[in-house]
Amino acid sequence: MDEQAAFEELLRHSLDFRRAYRAYALFAASELDLLSLIDQYNGATVDAMARETRTDPQGLGLLLDCLAASGILLKDADTYRLPARFRGLFHNSVVLSTMLADSARQFRLWVDAVGLLSPNRAAGDILHRFDQSEAWTAQYLRRVQNKNASSARSLVQKLRGAFRSAKSLIDIGGGHGGFALAALDANPDLQVTIYDLPSAIAFCRGNIHCLPDVGRISLETGDARQLSYENSFDIALLSDLLHYFTLDEKREVLRRSLRALTGGGLLVVSKFRLDSNGVHPEASSYFAFQKYLETPNAGSLETDAQCANLLIDCGAINVSVVALSDERTLVMGRRAT
Repeated sequence: MDEQAAFEELLRHSLDFRRAYRAYALFAASELDLLSLIDQYNGATVDAMARETRTDPQGLGLLLDCLAASGILLKDADTYRLPARFRGLFHNSVVLSTMLADSARQFRLWVDAVGLLSPNRAAGDILHRFDQSEAWTAQYLRRVQNKNASSARSLVQKLRGAFRSAKSLIDIGGGHGGFALAALDANPDLQVTIYDLPSAIAFCRGNIHCLPDVGRISLETGDARQLSYENSFDIALLSDLLHYFTLDEKREVLRRSLRALTGGGLLVVSKFRLDSNGVHPEASSYFAFQKYLETPNAGSLETDAQCANLLIDCGAINVSVVALSDERTLVMGRRAT
């Protein structure tokens, strides 16, 4: 590759942000509450919205045209309306506006990545978001549950022998309930405890109250870093949890999770796959840095090898790393008898 071709390759990478123009326009409209205004009045003109938001009509019109070009709005002369599929989503929807604001916040973290690399940085604690709004948490966990449905089934199928012989399981940080319900389907005698922050447990309670297996589920509130069970469960499951924590916190969570097991009990960590070099898959590499940016004390996605070594450091035996899919890994170990 000659120097000019290399130069052009790097330039193309630097311009990748253009692919996110739709997101930038949506963030701006959400921050100005434009979509709520349009939803409330079933359409609004540029001049009316400019007066309401105290913005420049020319620039505002250009922004709204971007949203119309993306299909988020419909334009009729100088009036903008929401397509039928979006009507009612924005007016008085605190959850949607909060989630859009959260997406915008994540974008700004990347813009300010250099500042957040300072040892004295101040990022928000992502775990606090789960206790700010039960409505936000419910929407977030519902999306996580739907996204992880296939992984939950695959995990139980992969470990079907362990799940069928177990009598008790604790799902730590499993407030959406998806993994617990998959485990219950695999073993009619299994008792499951779901342990999570209060707003996550509130969502789970509403999610499972009418299920036939509800009598086999216990719900407990708490922070994984303060888990206090001892010698209580045959299986402990941690799914997509460790990446919120610092290295020392990961170690503490794993130590407490092992202590919650009976002798010979199985600890299962389900995580996004990240090879030992920290580079592949590409999406996991970026995800690791994203978590670093948005957690206060340098939390991040650990590599599969690091996770295995942490389990060994905490005293687990028979530690293994098993591929669940191209994107996901299981890291497992047992409590010594």
